[in-house]
Amino acid sequence: MLLAVNAPDGAPGTLAMTDFSVGDHVIIRYGLQQDQKATIVKCRHPDTYLVRFEDGTVRFYSGKGMARADGEFESSNRPAQLVSGTMPMTPKKTLPEREKELQALLATPAGRAELQELDARYCAESGKVRSAKTSIITYILIHERLRGAIAG
Repeated sequence: MLLAVNAPDGAPGTLAMTDFSVGDHVIIRYGLQQDQKATIVKCRHPDTYLVRFEDGTVRFYSGKGMARADGEFESSNRPAQLVSGTMPMTPKKTLPEREKELQALLATPAGRAELQELDARYCAESGKVRSAKTSIITYILIHERLRGAIAG
């Protein structure tokens, strides 16, 4: 971790506070590479990192999009997920199971709000806006299937 030098913020010669260092092992929190392991290759602008995945691909991520591979989570707006392996992972749901689960959410105002939150988060992750003709359930199912969260 780099610490800031005693100087006004943004002054030449100051170092920005960073959460990760080159060589740190991380897990990606969201996006197409969600839950994949990576290694920090380069620290760029404050809170921007070049990471290399186990398959050899490299991408840029912000510190908010990553967690330490040892299970520690930094604060973020997204609820933390346990990655330390102390609890068993739940098996993936099949497409019909997930579809029924999402359809049940339509029955209550709180469920509809949860669907809207998923829609907004998946839109932000993928950069693809749901068309007016596509149902919210179809959009969510497609996103989760592409991400590998649905079996089959």
